[in-house]
Amino acid sequence: MASLSPKRRRRDLDSAATEARTPTIAVSPSTDVIFEILSWLPPRSLGRCRCVSRNWRDIISNPAFVAAHMSRAEPLLVAKTSDSHHWSLQLMDTEGTPVRVSSLAGAWTFQASLDDLAYITFRNRDSVTPAVVNLATGVTLTNLPKQTVLEYYTLTYMGFGRTAQSGVYKLLRLRMTNRTQTCDILTVGDNVEWRRTRPPPMIARQSYASPPVALDGALHVLSRDENCVLCFDLESEKWQAIHGPQGGVIRVKEPISIAQLNGTLCIAQMEPYLINIWLLSDSKSNVWVKAYTIPTRRKVVKHVLPLRVLRLGGGLIFYFYGNNAKPKLKVYNPSLRRCTAVKTPANLIGTIGLCSADIYSNVDLVTSPN
Repeated sequence: MASLSPKRRRRDLDSAATEARTPTIAVSPSTDVIFEILSWLPPRSLGRCRCVSRNWRDIISNPAFVAAHMSRAEPLLVAKTSDSHHWSLQLMDTEGTPVRVSSLAGAWTFQASLDDLAYITFRNRDSVTPAVVNLATGVTLTNLPKQTVLEYYTLTYMGFGRTAQSGVYKLLRLRMTNRTQTCDILTVGDNVEWRRTRPPPMIARQSYASPPVALDGALHVLSRDENCVLCFDLESEKWQAIHGPQGGVIRVKEPISIAQLNGTLCIAQMEPYLINIWLLSDSKSNVWVKAYTIPTRRKVVKHVLPLRVLRLGGGLIFYFYGNNAKPKLKVYNPSLRRCTAVKTPANLIGTIGLCSADIYSNVDLVTSPN
């Protein structure tokens, strides 16, 4: 290779020296880029980001940013936790970080959550009082008719939902007595009395781990006898049957659960070392699609509850427990086919629900670093 001329060599050395003396200028992302990234963060993480700089604090405090963040915020997780024989309702973000804890004196069970409300029960000696509670404030909105503890345990199956057209909240009660199934309905705020209505065409499968699922103005429960999901329209108060996935996925002795996943009815089927999740893609034609096959290290998984497909990253957050194992929250990444653990309360009891309560404006989490 021909050697460089003395003049060219001197020019290259001078250019290198000039570059060495010139400071490197870091290009900062624009305000729009920072706005977009921060608007996807959970509230607690956002509170910490507020301390980074004055510019970030001004962005986060802007009303336009708050509106964008609230439109992208994931629903909160609602969990029952127990501590020294006293239990609370704990609201968490999808990272498992506590956002609010509501201690409710005398509360006994957490049945279901919908919108910003929760259906719970209070126990006083031999009686049980159902109630609807506002999750944002912790205020009990209404106490429903009492029942004895014996009546409560007589294979009672409870559901909480909202009608599609009128927006009225209703409670459904299925009970088994002497091999006869009865069905009662209660309209919250309407004289607070149970009304007898027509029972489902098939026997509902009793499962406290998989309560009725509220979706599109109806409550959905598993059938015990056939490969069907029973659907109760809360407006017309009529039943219909939705056939399950082909292949008889719903069987009496198998661990099966149902849930609503981002507005779609789904079935979680547990097999040895596998969890299959089916989505109802077309309710009129009873078309189901196997959307997820999640590998597990456990041969037996007693219960799985799909909760949410996260907007950021597309991971599936779900709740599960196996034999002699504590309940856990995990996120399944379908691209990597791998699960990662989510921080789960050590004193978690029972199932987990979702809550769309706007509690951030009350506790100022969006603009508070603590």
